Amino acid sequence: MKPLGADEAKHYGTYVEAGTNIEYAWDLEFGLPENKAHPFIAPIVEQNCARVEALIKEAVSEVLK
Repeated sequence: MKPLGADEAKHYGTYVEAGTNIEYAWDLEFGLPENKAHPFIAPIVEQNCARVEALIKEAVSEVLK
């Protein structure tokens, strides 16, 4: 399965961690007083909500077997 589109995505059994190692990512995502926001993580999460939900349901089903 391909990552959700973030710089890093790791699957740890029952949860997915997605993020970036870019030090100024927070500033890009949310902006600064002098610079407008350029979100790149939030849109990826929003675009993949159904996929994430399906992964969670699948993991819960595996646990309940």
